[in-house]
Amino acid sequence: MASGTMTMRRVAEGLFFFVLGAYFSGMYHIHYGASANGRCHCDCDPRMPPGHAQVALRRATPDCPACNIPRCPDCPECPVFPGCSGEVAAAVAAARREVPKCPEAPAARPVTGDVDAMLHNTEWQRVMNVPRIATQLRVNPYIVAVGDRENGGKSPENALLFYPNGRGALKATFNPNNATIDEMLEPCEEVNLVVAPVVPGRCLLLAPTDRVKTVSYHIMRHMRKTKLKAIQDDPKTMKRIPDKDYEGPGHGSPEHKFEQIGRFAGIEEYGQISGRMTISKSAQERSDEHLTRVFAGMKDMEASLAPVLASATAHITSREVNYYSPEVLRRLKNRSYANDKIGAPVITMAVNEGAIHLLANFICSAKANNIDIRNLVVLVSHDHLVPVVEGMGAYAFYHKSMGDYPEDGHKVFGDATFSKMMFLKVLAAYLPLRLGYDVLFQDADHVWLREPWPYFRDDLNIDAYFMDDGSRDSRFAPYFANSGFYYWRYNPPMFHLAKNIFKNAEILGATRSHQVVVNQALIEANSLYGVNVEVVPKHLFVTGQQFHRNKTFMNEIKEGLAEPYLFHMCWTKNGTFKVHYFREMNMWYMNDDVMDYDGGNIVRDLRTTAKPDNAVAWQDVCVAGHH
Repeated sequence: MASGTMTMRRVAEGLFFFVLGAYFSGMYHIHYGASANGRCHCDCDPRMPPGHAQVALRRATPDCPACNIPRCPDCPECPVFPGCSGEVAAAVAAARREVPKCPEAPAARPVTGDVDAMLHNTEWQRVMNVPRIATQLRVNPYIVAVGDRENGGKSPENALLFYPNGRGALKATFNPNNATIDEMLEPCEEVNLVVAPVVPGRCLLLAPTDRVKTVSYHIMRHMRKTKLKAIQDDPKTMKRIPDKDYEGPGHGSPEHKFEQIGRFAGIEEYGQISGRMTISKSAQERSDEHLTRVFAGMKDMEASLAPVLASATAHITSREVNYYSPEVLRRLKNRSYANDKIGAPVITMAVNEGAIHLLANFICSAKANNIDIRNLVVLVSHDHLVPVVEGMGAYAFYHKSMGDYPEDGHKVFGDATFSKMMFLKVLAAYLPLRLGYDVLFQDADHVWLREPWPYFRDDLNIDAYFMDDGSRDSRFAPYFANSGFYYWRYNPPMFHLAKNIFKNAEILGATRSHQVVVNQALIEANSLYGVNVEVVPKHLFVTGQQFHRNKTFMNEIKEGLAEPYLFHMCWTKNGTFKVHYFREMNMWYMNDDVMDYDGGNIVRDLRTTAKPDNAVAWQDVCVAGHH
């Protein structure tokens, strides 16, 4: 029975994404009409989050076929879901509620005007005006295409696609009036995607070069010197830019009117990033001391952690983790790593005493939902927490070389306690990755509703999976990844990514944001090593943003009409509010008969090997989710 239910669930989920793909047929075409087999369809620029788009493309399944959803007024109705179960129909209905109707999208068309004169001596053959979101998602569905759903309907509808002369040029017979996106991209062996803001006063200079070695892999911002000087002379804005002499001509050239600036320059909120990047001497000394301490103890930490990770993954068979090709596996195993099961997934967390109650609630959620988390390893801030975590049935790890951390939970987002704990979060992912394990890192404020592992095994070309944070803050662009939940697949590029984040201790301290450092490291890792990042769909990996801004969807979860993998209670001031909101969702899994309202007595009262006479046994703590 369980197997049959799981099969139907997978069929339902497959058709859910299949229908999303059909529902947004603009992902596949840019013209209106009937398909070759006579089944009606309508085509449009897709109006959906990129997570939905990429999953729809990757997870379409023929297990339960259905006709395309008609969108044009002249399309006749066609039977939907013949022979499919009510569970599938409910999934499709949920999909329809999640996405808006598609308006008509313009077909691709050449840029008007004297195009030949415009492209003269640029080595570009032609430039096309193409549907922006549909084309961008076809090229890279993992970069968030902030569109009219998320930006008040003000986003640009179209983009420019340039074709070079020679190989990659459009055929003479190409007709842009009824071309599909695939046909538009057919000449392209490679696409350089540039996501540039369109704001008043900011121009885009697309400077072609015929030498691959001279290409830039970053957008280089240049601001007019007179504007920089005006910012510098205004006491309210002077810290938004570097402290330089903007009056000089630049190497004696009066034609040098612009100065190169950073991506955050001129932005009020991020003076510490965009301006002088001032890091106090004490902050530098703290970060240096931390890195020195960790590096000095690295070998001993690895030797101590290796057997813990091995025990945590002992139940995972080689068949479950052997998803690498034989050649890749041979190359990886030729290196002298402590782990003989390359890529075994381990769940890691980093907690102090102020977050231990949220860890307990997560473990109880897994127990209540019959999810195996025997591969959970928790890095704790103090050694007295080791028996507490082990008393909950998880593996705990502490080493003095990891550094000094506060015991209490943070009072508000970004305070000193929050900032210091980020160093432990970095180590919780970096150390297991060094030893050859896949790492699923998460903050303590999670509950799991079903196992997420099948999702991460679906596409082995993805190196890193991240939650969509929901914020569209420029600090986190272009991925907008939430650093409180991610899955890293072990490979050398990912190791270098993790090490770069680890070594950025000063920036972690200066910005008080793990997320800023992670998102910027992802951009560089993608550029340097080709690290492939997927931002997972919001409706499957739910965050606090949806809790606060999409109550309809959250009620569907509460009523069992939607089945995400998990819920991350981020976007919340502190642990007190997290407990309250978990209870609001019936996702508090600790027994009120033996635990305080917030579970704050877990360290004091839980029976452990260190405190065998304590009153509360772990088997009495976990219950079904409740208010």
